[in-house]
Amino acid sequence: EDLYVHPAARRRGIASALIEWLRNAMRAEGWARVYWMTQADNAEARQLYDRYTQADGFVRYVLRQK
Repeated sequence: EDLYVHPAARRRGIASALIEWLRNAMRAEGWARVYWMTQADNAEARQLYDRYTQADGFVRYVLRQK
């Protein structure tokens, strides 16, 4: 469900390599789609993700017990 690159290892192409690995696995295994979410204000991550696809416009809502 999550892909995470440790802050000390960022900006070394690791996130791109993980996304490429997923894209290849998707093709090889016949998955219909791969998706992920990030915070709307996470500009750095979104800049990377926008290289692969555009955001689909969905907004997530979470109910929690009070």
